[in-house]
Amino acid sequence: MALQTNIISAELTDEALNNSVAGIKQVESNLSFAMTYNVEDRVTLARIGPKIMDFSEKCYEYLVKNPQFKPEFLDEVEFQKDVTLSKKLQILRNHMVPLVEKLNNTHAVAASEAYMAARLFYHHVKNAARANVPGASAIAEELSKLYDRKPSQTTLQKKKNLVNTVG
Repeated sequence: MALQTNIISAELTDEALNNSVAGIKQVESNLSFAMTYNVEDRVTLARIGPKIMDFSEKCYEYLVKNPQFKPEFLDEVEFQKDVTLSKKLQILRNHMVPLVEKLNNTHAVAASEAYMAARLFYHHVKNAARANVPGASAIAEELSKLYDRKPSQTTLQKKKNLVNTVG
């Protein structure tokens, strides 16, 4: 009788992994202009959503049809490029976000299952070491260094900060 539950049972071949990484690198190469923005900088940007995009596109359409209303300081070429780029990037995001969510979920399940299996093994080895089974003590001792269940100082500080902001 198995005590371990397997939600996922899959393999990713080296070839499939290499092909996937190559595909991602190709996408990155195609989007060489893509930016990294920190949280503080992103807060200064307009909130992006369908209504904002519809508004931007409609304004650009009106600008093209009614050039007499164009402010002197508005760069029409850049406006057009930004509208077009944002539409195309949204298409890519619509394909990528579900994939990244699946990848994150699958990774979490696989890593969790691996950890549960590792814990079963570790506790079994610890019991074997207590029973003086040859070789078990060395394995248990080495694994105990990796199985330090005490939270790190960073984790403790994050929890403390969370309590301070909530309370």
